[in-house]
Amino acid sequence: MLTPRRVLAFWYTNCWNTGYLPINSPGTFDNTGGRYHVRNILNAAGELDLEKYQAYSQPWMTAGSITAYTFYFVMYSATVTYVILFHRHEVGRAFAGAWKATKRSFKRSSDNEEDEDDVLGEDIHCRLMKQYKDVPEWVYFILLLVFAAIGMIGVGIYPTHTSPVVMVFGIIMCLITIIPVGLIQAVTGLPVPTNVIAEFIGGSFVQGNANALMYFKTYGYIAAYQAVNFSNDLKLGHYAKIPPWHSFIGQVWATLIYCIVSSSIFNFAMDFKGICTADATFNFTCPGQTQYFTAAVFWGTLSPKRLFGPGNRYNMMLLGFPAGVIIVLAYWAARKRWPRWSKLRQIHPVILCQGPVYYLAPYNMSYMLPWLYITLFSFQYIKPRYTQFWAKYNYVLAAAFPCGIAVCAIIIFFGLQVPHGGIEVNWWGNNVVNLGCEGESCVRLDASTLPNGYFGPPNGQFT
Repeated sequence: MLTPRRVLAFWYTNCWNTGYLPINSPGTFDNTGGRYHVRNILNAAGELDLEKYQAYSQPWMTAGSITAYTFYFVMYSATVTYVILFHRHEVGRAFAGAWKATKRSFKRSSDNEEDEDDVLGEDIHCRLMKQYKDVPEWVYFILLLVFAAIGMIGVGIYPTHTSPVVMVFGIIMCLITIIPVGLIQAVTGLPVPTNVIAEFIGGSFVQGNANALMYFKTYGYIAAYQAVNFSNDLKLGHYAKIPPWHSFIGQVWATLIYCIVSSSIFNFAMDFKGICTADATFNFTCPGQTQYFTAAVFWGTLSPKRLFGPGNRYNMMLLGFPAGVIIVLAYWAARKRWPRWSKLRQIHPVILCQGPVYYLAPYNMSYMLPWLYITLFSFQYIKPRYTQFWAKYNYVLAAAFPCGIAVCAIIIFFGLQVPHGGIEVNWWGNNVVNLGCEGESCVRLDASTLPNGYFGPPNGQFT
């Protein structure tokens, strides 16, 4: 309940004028409480025009957005601190092993005898997988160069208003973040999204250019995200005894198909009338893209300097970085003080810090709550009583749920909505998302009652 209380505290105290805005929305708002029209502050090239900006409005965050972004900062510093305190030895051994393997790959020898220490240190899975030919590192390196070149050419020849060096940024960002992010996901099963830190760094490079920021964010975040997922798939193939070349080819082929399918779906959806607006056909209001747009405005058009610089409105949110360090240090000290406390060992400080991130609308905890009940029933009731049944069907059922939703969505959309111009089912399950404070039911402050008709600093005096 920490996060809901924090959101309510921001909203009810009108901290940073959040009382004039919806309590939990990913959108961007102006100083009248209405939607922020970013075109009002851009020039013909799509970059920030300071004169227009001073004449219009600063963008404002909702209480939900402030809470989520603050805990992103908490989560990032907690991740780095946790890896240093609890896993520095494993990371050191991994680097030493990688260096040893690299040296051995360049060593000229007349025979192919393996290092006896390596063989004795391998588990049964590694020994069984030795019957298959591994994918050499140079294959991955060539693949990286080819597609990095394609990406740089695409960014360079199209009017993206950014530099091809964004690809280099994405690679460097991945190299820096993949170890701590991958380690946390390996231990907990939950990823640490690096989208906000990519926005933070990329926005500092391309101040005033939201379009360029989106490329920095995409390559900086997606590179690490896909790398961790690819490693996860290779690990699954390792335990399932799938030949490495088969896993590699399957991944590359699936990626190529996905690029074609996703681009086709995007082009198909963009033809809908009013797409990504409140009046969109088939209710294609694009909540995820709205959140992406908000990030582009705040981190790209305005830049982190205007948001978090000294004396600026959201500067105090940066306290999340030292807070993450303090939380992990306190957890580490508690583990040292009470090493046998089993309840303490079941707490993971990074996941504790990560929870509030998922409270931001639209895809927040209210959407995830049904999974909690199903998971508790499966693990707390079925597993202890019917272990064999659980082992055979639990994960199959877990995969069947999203597949069933996807198939039903395709049938309903193409079989009912498209032929009949849209069908609306008026029942509580569809309408509840627009009720309560996450809808429009909370009575917020009215900016029109203020002397100037708006809140915040006067126009022309924005820092």
